[in-house]
Amino acid sequence: MLVFYLEGIKGARRTSTPSPTVAAVAFVAQPVNKAYRFPAKTTVSKIPSLSRVGQPSSLVVEISGHDQLEIRVLDSKKNEIGTDIVEIEPGHMQINFTPAQVGDHEIDVRYGGVPVTGSPFTCRAYDPAKIRVGAIPKGLLDKPVYFTVDASEAGVGNLEVAVCDGRVPSMAHSLGHHKYDISFVPKENEDHTITVRFNNEPVPGSPFTCQLVATAQATATGAGIERIPVDQETEIHIQTDDLDASPEARVRDPQGNELPVNVTRSRDNETLHIATYVPKCVGNHVIDISLSGEPIAGSPFTAKAYDARKTTLVPPTNAVVGRPATFVIDAARSGAGNMEIIVSVDNRNVPNFVQTEGQARFKVSFTPQDAKDHTISVKFNGISVPGSPLICPVKPAGAIPDVVLPAATAVGTGTAVAAARHTPQHSAEQLPVKQTTTTVLQKTPEIKEKVEKTGLARELNSAQVGQKKGFTIDNINKSSDCNVVITG
Repeated sequence: MLVFYLEGIKGARRTSTPSPTVAAVAFVAQPVNKAYRFPAKTTVSKIPSLSRVGQPSSLVVEISGHDQLEIRVLDSKKNEIGTDIVEIEPGHMQINFTPAQVGDHEIDVRYGGVPVTGSPFTCRAYDPAKIRVGAIPKGLLDKPVYFTVDASEAGVGNLEVAVCDGRVPSMAHSLGHHKYDISFVPKENEDHTITVRFNNEPVPGSPFTCQLVATAQATATGAGIERIPVDQETEIHIQTDDLDASPEARVRDPQGNELPVNVTRSRDNETLHIATYVPKCVGNHVIDISLSGEPIAGSPFTAKAYDARKTTLVPPTNAVVGRPATFVIDAARSGAGNMEIIVSVDNRNVPNFVQTEGQARFKVSFTPQDAKDHTISVKFNGISVPGSPLICPVKPAGAIPDVVLPAATAVGTGTAVAAARHTPQHSAEQLPVKQTTTTVLQKTPEIKEKVEKTGLARELNSAQVGQKKGFTIDNINKSSDCNVVITG
């Protein structure tokens, strides 16, 4: 049985370590039956921390006196929902309400026009009917079976997935946004039951059944049902037991569009068929493979398409010996995969530290020890991203960093200077690092003449030692960059 937890929901946190053997998601709720006191007037108790959508929920308010009791319940969209007040005994009022949608509900309790202590209270509404379980494929003995569970719209709660009442170990891989890829390996040649519960309630369709195929009519292998690069032809090898068998394959992209698939018989093996297709976008592709109209074991398969070309590499600037240098990798549009980052100098690796900024964006830092060009190599699923490998010049310790000002058309020596030299591997999409022009401000007649044309002369005639000096550049062109190097 596998245990895992929903996170990213207001008020939720991880409460224990996952077990290797049911899948479960815990929540942090407000204490139940904790009393909130308003001096000498009201007591609010039995506050519900969780409430099922479509089912009544209630709290009890004990009052003393004759002031007016006001109750307002707002759903997650700040719409007021109806309440029913019943006096269950003298001075004890039961407030009933029924959540109609998932999300945090705000309960505002006022007595005599004054909010009671702790008000507004929060009740989190959940709905097991919002759990979506993907198609359960047929299984093979000792072969992994994969299916998905989508809990993104169900609210806060405890998600539990058990295979054969927990006797068969299962694993969960987070796909993000409270979606999970569940897998297990059948060890017995019998149908396996899969139970999915949310807050101890069965979700629609549960329990599910995974039919085991004792003797596989066909098996599918190859890169085409695993990770696949966008715009490159990929293959699926379909092995059958019958010489006359003709398997069929269908591929749908993340938008539900069906892609062209070509299935041919191998010249070297008459029972082997090769299906080829070309993914056109990043994301999960669903692959249905059938034989004589029946899905083969494992079908439908899920292939994860990725595109290393969509990874952006922003190089470091002003790298100096002994000081941390930082560059950024943005793989938000690249799909699922592994990132390989290597910083080296003279064929020696330099330690680097990766900080996750969320949404597949990473900040990488390293501290150079040599005033030499450092090589930065970034690969996504083994493919170099645009701009990699990148050559990062490193200045000696104590060097004064360049002062870089954005968005200006500079006039100067005309020397072209790049923020970082790089050797692109994909000509179709270059790293967005612009080459810039360096302006060196010195007291020479040539520079003085050019400075006067930019309007700088009236601001740079004099400066006081120890005081900050600023200047502006007229006729700014926002589409270009400008590096300004000040030397004394």
